[in-house]
Amino acid sequence: MDLQVKLANDAYTQAYASPEASHLPQWASWRNEAFATTFEPIVFVYNKRLVKPEEVPHSHLELTKQLAEHPDRWKSKVTAYDPERSGVGFLLITQDARLDPNFAETERAYGKVSVKLYTSVGAMLERIQSGEHLLGFNIFGSYAAARQKKDPSIGIVYPNDYTLVMSRIAVIPKAAKHPNAAKCFLDYLLSKRGQELVAKAALFSIRDDVEGETTAAKLNKDLGGTLKPLPVGPSLLTYLDQSKRLEFLKQWQQAMGSR
Repeated sequence: MDLQVKLANDAYTQAYASPEASHLPQWASWRNEAFATTFEPIVFVYNKRLVKPEEVPHSHLELTKQLAEHPDRWKSKVTAYDPERSGVGFLLITQDARLDPNFAETERAYGKVSVKLYTSVGAMLERIQSGEHLLGFNIFGSYAAARQKKDPSIGIVYPNDYTLVMSRIAVIPKAAKHPNAAKCFLDYLLSKRGQELVAKAALFSIRDDVEGETTAAKLNKDLGGTLKPLPVGPSLLTYLDQSKRLEFLKQWQQAMGSR
């Protein structure tokens, strides 16, 4: 999301006032140049066969407590995106730093259990499924739900202190060879029909008038104020500042014990 918004901020995109944008939340478009197209919760995933019900964390605070109090149980058994090698991983962990009042403690807990880091959510889910890892955090709910349909041993938790919501962003490049076709496609992508297909693909529709299990409407009904969507706009650019990025990664490396 942050890199797409940076393209718009750096004048690589063109504006288009899509008539379908009125059905998006106010935070979901910026300057008619960057449009959120999905509403994807970021979840914890665990192996139901190997993690006892009383061990399952239901918030970031509970996750930190579980790891800190039982480090031997979780040593090398927790997985997440690598923020040093994954753009989306970096974005998600910096949002945790913003929303988690105990993030310094959370970071230390991750380091204490030697969290295993990957650049692919598929790799994380496969290892949770196999039992090599027991639990993963900052995982796209859409991928987790798709894997759960194939394997009921996959458990999903929407953290009840806050559940981040990510969106896939669409832009029209300023140098687009067929800008009118791009506008038509964007309209379709944001239309009710397009968003029904998004929901059918389990990518979570963002429109306010699309119903079903994998929609913003259902998530808002079930989770309400715990949902924390990332607004499409310049606030996403904070940690793309090179000095802030390097400082954050330095602290992360120290917590992980790699520096």
